[in-house]
Amino acid sequence: MANLENPAKEFSRIRLFGSFGWIGSGFLISALGIEAYSTPFLIGAGVSLMAGLYALVLPYSAPVKTEGKMTVGRILGFDAFKLTKDRSFLVLLVFSALICIPLAFYDSFTNLFITDIGIKNAAAAMSMGQIAEVIFLFSFPFFFLKLKYKGSITAAIVAWVLMYGFFALGARTGETGFIYAVLPLHGFCFTFFFVAGQLFVDEKAPLSLRNSAQGLIAFATYGVGKYFGTLIAGNVVHHYTMEELYNWELIWMIPFIMAVVLLIGFLLLFRENLKKETI
Repeated sequence: MANLENPAKEFSRIRLFGSFGWIGSGFLISALGIEAYSTPFLIGAGVSLMAGLYALVLPYSAPVKTEGKMTVGRILGFDAFKLTKDRSFLVLLVFSALICIPLAFYDSFTNLFITDIGIKNAAAAMSMGQIAEVIFLFSFPFFFLKLKYKGSITAAIVAWVLMYGFFALGARTGETGFIYAVLPLHGFCFTFFFVAGQLFVDEKAPLSLRNSAQGLIAFATYGVGKYFGTLIAGNVVHHYTMEELYNWELIWMIPFIMAVVLLIGFLLLFRENLKKETI
């Protein structure tokens, strides 16, 4: 973001190329008929290796020079924890981790769920979320002007509530229309929660801590949140499975209730205080 003149307007349009990658992989997996095999992981490993090699040839960007003695904690980014003294940053950090717990249900079991209820080419069907994500990444700057940070993040959590609720409803009734109706919401949720959160951190943190602060948010979400979310989701699915028969209605009610609780908590606790920290 340090290379962008206006991150609020430009970042989402750069981020959409990641969505193109998701869409391409979803259609490729379904087209090759390899959803039930380990082959997608091998493809992912190969592409990741190429991306890592490509990163080595990107233009050099010197780190921001900071005053004071260079310590191990500063090198490892631990200085970003100082930002947790600010309530708004701390609340965002905690809720970013917590929302990844119900999100792990979607990431880990949606493909199995929609395949189990009779939707074919599940990976391609789930790409509806990324197609919607591209649309919302283009339009995000317009909505962001109206909703700001709290409104954008709240809208994302509301959409998660709807998505899990409709998943449970689809599981109960057997109507796949409920599922197709909310699969695109995943793209809306991802854009409005995570992009808004990254922009909030970029605006909140002082220049010397921006990279560390973004790393801290990434660790809270893709590290702590996804780790515990995967454990919880796996145990819930195991608990509601009998002889390879899944009780999807009860399974999806768990992240639905979680999302409702997180929605109420975020509305009560988050304050959009954008006074930049000086540390």
